[in-house]
Order: sequence, then structure tokens, then C-alpha cells
Amino acid sequence: MSPTLRKRNTKTSKVDEVALESHDLAKAVNVNDPDAVIDYIQYFGDISNVFKGRVVGVDSSGIDCLYTVAGNPMRKELRIQFDSPVETVEEAKEKLKSMAKEAHRILHHDIDKSYQSPNTPKPIDWSWPTLRTFFIVSIIWTVTLLGIHLDDEQMPHSILVNARHKAGGIPIFERVLTALLIMHSIEVTVAVGMCMYARVPFETMLKWIPTVFVFGIPSLQDCMKVCVRYAMYRDPVTFGVPENVLNGHYMKYRRILTDADLGLLPVEGESSK
Repeated sequence: MSPTLRKRNTKTSKVDEVALESHDLAKAVNVNDPDAVIDYIQYFGDISNVFKGRVVGVDSSGIDCLYTVAGNPMRKELRIQFDSPVETVEEAKEKLKSMAKEAHRILHHDIDKSYQSPNTPKPIDWSWPTLRTFFIVSIIWTVTLLGIHLDDEQMPHSILVNARHKAGGIPIFERVLTALLIMHSIEVTVAVGMCMYARVPFETMLKWIPTVFVFGIPSLQDCMKVCVRYAMYRDPVTFGVPENVLNGHYMKYRRILTDADLGLLPVEGESSK
């Protein structure tokens, strides 16, 4: 066999290094950057109404995708070619990243969302309770503490002393105080747990601890609203973000074709069984 023919055969039989890692590369994109999958299909495939998508293969010359469009569950196939072939897995990863950045820059215009107009109200992370709550809770704490610490000898015939005796004496107020401390401690524990789960800033959590301990459930409800707002930003599907919002900025949580989707939906061109 001539050297030229031997070289030609060697070149023809060269193994595609990237294709050998196709499964891991595709899985990494689908799991770690689901937004990029939709951007690939919309930008490089020039398809505007993508509902769900999935990268199913990667090789040295491009990527293979499956996708569905809004209102049609039929899967469609799409081949996206790289602008230039890659030779190694690392080059493929860098190519996928650069393609994701390019698609995102064009599709989403990379608007600086940190700017807020002067008239935009800032979200409140901590607040005092309402005046009504402040008044009611202050009366409860004052009456409870006076019922325990009021001196009979200094005020033997006062209205407060007489009222305490009619209510059952000092022991009843001590039980009330114990119950308040236990309930409010539980409420503080709940507030701290929610703040940690929602990743509320530590300084804000420190403000909520004494507020919830003193004012109880009303302040706990306000704390919950703040925690839900933070949690919705992290995981909008779990916390019930409206569908129209999910279809926009947060749709990534529902836009990857799952294994169940791939098992149940027929590929376009095949008859459903």
C-alpha cells in the first residue's frame, strides 16, 4: 500500500473526540444552562415560537437538537453547525459558551436591568408593624408584665391589683407570660428558617428576629411576604409565578424536553401509536 493511500485511510478513520463525549456535553447544557438550549434553537435555528427544547448530541461540527413549538406537541429535529469545526472536548465547551453568549446578546439585547427610575418604589425587606398591631401587642405585654410585677403593698387598693386578684392572681399571669415566650420563640424559629431558605440578606434577618419575637404572628406574616419574594426569584415554578411570567424571563424551569417527553411524543413524520 502506498504511503499516500495509507495517510488517506488514517485521516478518514480519525475518531471524533467530541462525539465520544456527546452524552455528557448535551446533559451539561440541558441541566446547567437550559436558557441556552432555547436560545440556540431560536437564534441559530431562526425559530421564534419555541416551547421546549433539548440538546441530544454534540460532535466536532455542530449540535443536534429536538424542540417543540407552542401549541404543537410534535417534536422537530434541528441541526446547528459550528462556524468552524472543533477538535477537542474543551474546544467544544468553549464553542457552546460563546454561542450561548452570542444568542443571548442578540435575543435579549443585554439590557441593564439594574437601573430603576426615580419613581419606582423600592421593595421593602423589613418594616414596623401597623399602628393597630403595635397598640394591641403593647397592651398585651404591658398587662402581662404588670400582672406579675405589680406590688400589692404599694398599691393595695388600686384597680389593677383588684383586677389581678379577680383574674386569678400572679400565677395566671406567669402562665400567660410563659405561653407568650414559647409561642413567640417558635415564631422566631419559623422566621429564621424561612429567611435562610429564601436566602434573605443576613442583616435583614437580624431585624426580623426581634420584631417577630415582640409582635408575633402579624410581623411573621410580613416576614413571610419578604421571604416568598426572595424565594420566587430563586424558584418561580414552586412558588406559583403566573404563567405569563413563566413564559418570559423564568420559562427556563419548564422548557427542557424531559425523558418522559421524549418517550411519549412522536417525532414529526412518524405516525403516533
